[in-house]
Amino acid sequence: LDGDSKEIEKYSQTLENGKYLKQHINSTLEVLCEIKKELKDKDNLTIKTFDAFQKYGIIIIDKDTGNALVKVEEYNFANPDTRRNKITYKADNPDFYDSSLTIYNELLENSKDYTC
Repeated sequence: LDGDSKEIEKYSQTLENGKYLKQHINSTLEVLCEIKKELKDKDNLTIKTFDAFQKYGIIIIDKDTGNALVKVEEYNFANPDTRRNKITYKADNPDFYDSSLTIYNELLENSKDYTC
């Protein structure tokens, strides 16, 4: 979530510890920027933000290899203590991987680049 999003005010009132949401987002972005600075290949970490909370968090590792792995975490804002997770290799479950990659690409299209 973008730290300047209009969603911040809405979720600051509904989420547990929500009054610290903006600070939490900004400190997380700082940590990600520090990690990116330490990478030899800076393009190996892309940081994106959104104007609204997303339903999914998706991590794809080694996307263009035979060992591609995807982790999908579904966020349930009605019950924040419930987070469904699924992780699989592309070779083990190509249908899930491909559908997750489609969602991932849609998320990228709707995101903004974050510059450290």
